[in-house]
Amino acid sequence: MKFLLLLLFFITLSGCMPATHPLGVKNQSASLSETTFYTEDGAQLPLQHWLPKTEVKAVLIALHGFNDYSHFFAAPAQYLSNIGIACFAYDQRGFGAAPNRGLWAGQATYTYDLQVLVRLLKQRYPNRPVYLLGESMGGAVIMTAMTQATMPAVDGIILSAPALWARDTMPWYQTSLLWTAAHSMPWLTLTGEGVKVMPSD
Repeated sequence: MKFLLLLLFFITLSGCMPATHPLGVKNQSASLSETTFYTEDGAQLPLQHWLPKTEVKAVLIALHGFNDYSHFFAAPAQYLSNIGIACFAYDQRGFGAAPNRGLWAGQATYTYDLQVLVRLLKQRYPNRPVYLLGESMGGAVIMTAMTQATMPAVDGIILSAPALWARDTMPWYQTSLLWTAAHSMPWLTLTGEGVKVMPSD
């Protein structure tokens, strides 16, 4: 009887799905305004930029990590813009002020958005080197995008504590716990408050 109840529990649990919001139908050309990165499927991603007052020597696109947003790069971007580097950072889907906050858009969507932004900025700044900087999840997005044939060429990447630990390299009990939590409590937000661990990186 216990086995049947356990089996019923897992069958019921498998019917629960975490909320995701993947790339939509492409219905417009991607473009940039002063404060927004308009994607081909109509998403409006908040965009920040720090531009040199003199000639642009290079372009840097910075991608934030999980539970962060584009402003993470404000201090370094201000310095870099003073030495001729045009810096851009956007809130990735589901983060910051981007639409569908808290919903995962999927690896394909995150890498596609990056590819589109690289193309737009290469058009805006022809013959200027383009570099990518990714912190944590942003680093993982960059590494994944760089393996794809559709990724435009860039002149270099900078990875800051890139998220390398994927579920396929985690012990089974950790992946099982993550899967169960994502499928049974997709609404739950964890903050890390109260955890007495000081990051070392």
